[in-house]
Amino acid sequence: MRLMSVITTYLSSPIINIISHPFSDDVEAPVDEPDSKEHEFARNWEDGSNPLGLEDQILSEIVDEHDNDGSASVPLPKNRKVGFYLFYCSFVILYIVCFLVIAYTYPLKPVCEIDDFKLPGYNEELSANMNEEMKESVYLNLTFHNRNRLISASYDHLNIIIYYIPPQSKSVYYLANTIAPGFHLHKLKHTIVKVHMPAPGLPGLLQLGLPLSVITIRVNLEFSVRFSCRAPCQHKQRFNMTFDF
Repeated sequence: MRLMSVITTYLSSPIINIISHPFSDDVEAPVDEPDSKEHEFARNWEDGSNPLGLEDQILSEIVDEHDNDGSASVPLPKNRKVGFYLFYCSFVILYIVCFLVIAYTYPLKPVCEIDDFKLPGYNEELSANMNEEMKESVYLNLTFHNRNRLISASYDHLNIIIYYIPPQSKSVYYLANTIAPGFHLHKLKHTIVKVHMPAPGLPGLLQLGLPLSVITIRVNLEFSVRFSCRAPCQHKQRFNMTFDF
């Protein structure tokens, strides 16, 4: 009896039952459960609820992928924008200040041109109706230009000396000189100065017996210019110009 009880217990154990029934319906094979999100989406689609809609969900996934992409543009932080604008404004202000300092401290030099030069003693037709004083004179027209946009210029008296140089000669001979009154030039303006001066050296020039076209005339100008924009930046410069024609 004891032996039969042991055999009955052994046969009734769970291990023997599994071995003796390998394909029993009580033993279920492991099944992969679907993802919770996919399972929920499939269930909603089967039920017809589809709260977002298929198109909306696909569009949402595309936008999420685009945002996670490294090539997507990222807006600059607010502090960086403010710093950029401050740097730009500082650069513009510094440029303007440098421009004004250079313009007021280093003005452009004046420009002078000789528009007309006449010696009536060399032209009989021109001197026919002139007296001796006018015949022995020099007529000169000078044009002065102020090229500064921010600074006006005041010219002191003009010291004008005229020489003549015979052809193939290095010697310089005195012809005439005078002092012309000064004048004022506003910004970007010009003026014409007409000068009439006696020519004590004209007789020596006439003795050469040469046409005026082969004789070199040299005009030397000496003058001072006072540049003024405002009281603190007034300064004076002296110029010496020479013209040969």
